[in-house]
Amino acid sequence: MRYRYKAEKKLSKFAIDAWHNVFPDIGAVGVKKEDDLTLALAELIISRLTCLGHECVRTLPNLVTSVNASLRQRAFIANANDVDVVCSIHFNASASKQGRGTETFYISNSGHKLARSVNDEIVKLGFRDRGPKYGTWYILRHTKAPAILVEVAFCDNAGDMQLLDDVGLEAIANAIVVGLIS
Repeated sequence: MRYRYKAEKKLSKFAIDAWHNVFPDIGAVGVKKEDDLTLALAELIISRLTCLGHECVRTLPNLVTSVNASLRQRAFIANANDVDVVCSIHFNASASKQGRGTETFYISNSGHKLARSVNDEIVKLGFRDRGPKYGTWYILRHTKAPAILVEVAFCDNAGDMQLLDDVGLEAIANAIVVGLIS
């Protein structure tokens, strides 16, 4: 499936957060590893946004001593770079391994609009719609710019991971970019 990007009136500066990926802040492990998925997807999103003329900042810390330090550094990097939007990429997991679908968290009204737009674009690829949800995750509370936290799919659900393989990370990156700039 090919996406056409809408013409953008204003170029934006995005903080793209490949969640986890720095010890001891490691992601879920299921059918696939969250760390691998978030890093690959974030790089694709950054590539697409920069090709469209937007500026991107990676919020991945180099070295941390705790998960809390990782959280603080990610928010600090986004705030220090005075970004317009923060997009944190995650893959979900559930204790029952039966969870499936896409959900996108927000804390502000502008974040809600972004969350709805990004969530809708991912759902068009065939993922179950868990909807946008109000959340109080650290990255949402501690960044100055509107922020969203995207739980793309469940990395411990074989069906979600098969759909991810079928549509490909490139299509998911395209969907997120369309949602961000719409």
